[in-house]
Amino acid sequence: ARSIKLAYSERNIIVVSGDGDLTNIGGNHLINTARDKYRFPIICFCLDNANYGMTGGQPSATTPQEAATALLSLEPPPPFDLKRLLYDGCGIDFFARVSVADHEYLSQVIGKAIEASRKTFAFVQVFSHCTTHFVKNNRDLFSRDTLAGLRGTWERE
Repeated sequence: ARSIKLAYSERNIIVVSGDGDLTNIGGNHLINTARDKYRFPIICFCLDNANYGMTGGQPSATTPQEAATALLSLEPPPPFDLKRLLYDGCGIDFFARVSVADHEYLSQVIGKAIEASRKTFAFVQVFSHCTTHFVKNNRDLFSRDTLAGLRGTWERE
């Protein structure tokens, strides 16, 4: 995304990726792009299903410690709090959390994030259920009430 933004600076760049790709595999790229927020005004949507759903349900960097995963025998490290990492730590100007089940709020957040990304790096953590591996063993961690308690939008002027 950084290369595309450098080559086509006048265009809006939208990244859509999973929590494993962004936080585990591409964590260094994510952090450094967020730190350089004005040179890379990009919008990034993290589709967070709290596991590697396509490869068997292994834990990702956002998997809650109490979650049942494909690697039950290993004690997972604490999950990344992406709001603390990117908004509080890297100082990005726009961060939002929303569930895919919260259609109206998700629609509002998308509009705000696109507007913010015209000037700065914007990040939206979208909780998206992995019904194949994660939710069947961790229904309470992805309940509507739990996800509603995590939702929010943080913006700096």
